Amino acid sequence: MRRRLLTSILLLCAATSLCAQSPIEDGEEEDLYYPYWNPEDREVESMPDQQRDTIHRTQYTGASIYFSGRGYLSGARLFAHHVLPHGWAATAHVDGRTGRDIYVDGVFANTLNARVKVEKRRLSLQARMPVSMRSLRSASSREAFDLLDDNLYNPAWGYQNGKVRSARIRREVLPRVEAAYRVEVNATTLDFSASAEVGNRKLSGLSWFNTRTPLPDNYRNMPSYFDDQPLEQQAAEHWRSNDTRYTQIDWERLYAQNFLADDGSAVFAVTDRVERIANIRIHADGKTKLNDCWTAGYLLHGARIESRNYQQMRDLLGADHIVDHDYFLIDDDTYGNQLQNDLRHPDRVVHQGDRFGYDYSMLHHKLDFGGTIHYAVDRWKALLSLRAGVHTVQRVGHYEKELFPGSRSYGKSRLLQFVPYELKLALSHVFTPQHRLELNLRAEACVPRADDLFLNPRYNNRPVDHIGTEKLHAGEITYTLTTQRVDFQLTASLRHLSNGVLTRRYFDDASAQFCNAAAADVATLRRGIEAVAKLRLARRWTCSAAAAWSRYRYIANPTVWVYSDAENQIIDNGSTSYMNNYTVGNVPQITASARVDYFDARGWKFHVEAVYEGSRYVDPALSRRTLRIAHTLAESPEAFALITHQERLPDTFTLDATCSKSIHFNSHRLTFTLSIHNLLGARDQIYAGYESPRTPRYTAGDMYVYRPMPTRYLYAYPRTFYLSATFNL
Repeated sequence: MRRRLLTSILLLCAATSLCAQSPIEDGEEEDLYYPYWNPEDREVESMPDQQRDTIHRTQYTGASIYFSGRGYLSGARLFAHHVLPHGWAATAHVDGRTGRDIYVDGVFANTLNARVKVEKRRLSLQARMPVSMRSLRSASSREAFDLLDDNLYNPAWGYQNGKVRSARIRREVLPRVEAAYRVEVNATTLDFSASAEVGNRKLSGLSWFNTRTPLPDNYRNMPSYFDDQPLEQQAAEHWRSNDTRYTQIDWERLYAQNFLADDGSAVFAVTDRVERIANIRIHADGKTKLNDCWTAGYLLHGARIESRNYQQMRDLLGADHIVDHDYFLIDDDTYGNQLQNDLRHPDRVVHQGDRFGYDYSMLHHKLDFGGTIHYAVDRWKALLSLRAGVHTVQRVGHYEKELFPGSRSYGKSRLLQFVPYELKLALSHVFTPQHRLELNLRAEACVPRADDLFLNPRYNNRPVDHIGTEKLHAGEITYTLTTQRVDFQLTASLRHLSNGVLTRRYFDDASAQFCNAAAADVATLRRGIEAVAKLRLARRWTCSAAAAWSRYRYIANPTVWVYSDAENQIIDNGSTSYMNNYTVGNVPQITASARVDYFDARGWKFHVEAVYEGSRYVDPALSRRTLRIAHTLAESPEAFALITHQERLPDTFTLDATCSKSIHFNSHRLTFTLSIHNLLGARDQIYAGYESPRTPRYTAGDMYVYRPMPTRYLYAYPRTFYLSATFNL
């Protein structure tokens, strides 16, 4: 007993003296610990109706406050579940967060999420209202991190009037309503549901017109770009001294340059890329129990998914207007052809809040139908499922661009039609109550992403030339062992994707112009083995561990067509990209974790978890592996190796800990939780790396050389924390 008490005290002291948080991709929400029952848990929703109704009759009300240095400083949550007259029950919660990140400059969050759900035995109605405004950090080059000696450097902000101002802010308002109803007639169960989502997403960023980029970590502003040694040393000194006029966005200079414009037009501005969403989905699913062994299922799903995309002027930075001309689309050193972005409204003057540049809608209609047959007898279970459908994708242009007049940019594009399908087979056999074997096979034809189906959907109705469904074949076999003390599961999986379609838009250094690259016949193979075990050491102690080995590879050489963005002319006609045997990027192929949990009757809970991730690579750019780029621009074997090399990211190891204490007051409960991530405080772990398709030209003495643009990285957070207090009535 004393030993257990001493162990608990030591764990608590370690938890309260250190602060950490796990590396999460920039912009992702965290899965926070909720010490109360959530009626949306899959475990509860999958229960039989009678058992689930019993839980739904349980009333609760509570509130939480929480603190975290990662992304926000503080937040609060109110939640309640109450039984209403006539058999109804209502659930509601409101969650808000606010504050600045204490680790990364220029990052903050102001979010509010509300949800209300009312339900009866077979009917549920739900409404959600998420509203958020969050600034995001941007990836940068290793040169910038090294010069500043700061792996959390964020180039997306600067000082304005002595205050931090971010240029990269995501704003979202996405209300959603859902309704679901169940009908039971004899041996048949029918589920009907419908949902609607209408709202918008906005991502702000710097824009510039007839001038070069003001982004501080652009490769032209880094010391390595300068061939002249005094200029290189001067730039390096600015960076090493962290002169924010050079290392961050210089808002004062942007305002000053706008002020100097003779006609009041803007040289720099902050603009929003807006996506307005209007989605409707309808689902009908049913099953009929034919006899003790056979059950038949059927489904009918339909959806209309619409997104309207346009650019909107947010802040002219002291200027009065711009004229809606094309300021881009020529090359890296000249500033546009000045053609009309909207030919039907020529020379339109754009003020704050106006749309400009591009305006189009992407329409996606879906109709899927299918059925299943389920067989169960003794220790055998089998499931055969078939789904097929008709999907259409179409672009609708709302601007007639002078560069692509008439139907080439305005109105509806050609209707792209697809016939996707999915075939599943699942088999399972229970040898004994302790041993179980499952086999899952799947063959699927998928519709590519809408943005990959057009050369440049912002202002061009032209689809890519090689369009088809992507083919997916996958299989998985799982062995499960369950005993009184041990749960063990071993899974082997295989996933083959072929006929993939990818489209990329970038500046092509070989032709010195903006281009669109369309790749066809992209193929990957993902195979792996995973083992998971849970050991109940004692009544209050459990230990779990998991390990996985996998290989995610490109297994074919796709064909790439490169088109000039300004004229749709072929720059590279069906060139081979030598991607075979490269690794799919940013996915750990070796992982291992171990976790120990402890709880006692007095309300204490602890867990410590160690996670290792290895064999990660930067995702390779297709265009750099073509002969046109790798052989033409490389003047030596060393340059060729630099252009075609795929960088491996360093392995990562994190140690996390969480402790909580629940205090009961009659029927009430107060719970304190402290989560500590990256307990060891590692500051050099890379979360993700992004390889650029560009190979810009540099001056080397009296000659020009082409080198790949430096990889950009996002580093994981150092030691961070999450602290919450929850009170349940």
